[in-house]
Amino acid sequence: MEPLQQHEQRNGRRQAVVIPSRVLVALDVLKPEEQAAMRAAFQALETYEPDDDSALDIKRAPGEEPLYVLRLTPQLWALLLIAPGAPIEVADIVRPETLRRTFSTR
Repeated sequence: MEPLQQHEQRNGRRQAVVIPSRVLVALDVLKPEEQAAMRAAFQALETYEPDDDSALDIKRAPGEEPLYVLRLTPQLWALLLIAPGAPIEVADIVRPETLRRTFSTR
């Protein structure tokens, strides 16, 4: 999959962010404030550095896969794959309540 956008920044640190079409399609069903938060966060990812104390609320998920959770709003999260030397890939967007229901022990 090709990066949605790839820009050059003066310091050469801007990177590609890959956004799959299913995530772009989901954008249409989100509330306007969620759409704005998602667009702003994905744009900010272009200059994200894992060691940077950024304004982005990104947490690494447990496990060996380089999977991260980006909080877009309290009710909307993005799942990201952030591997060294590779573009950041937006794996999916999810509602935290859906994750809790799906993975809760019964």
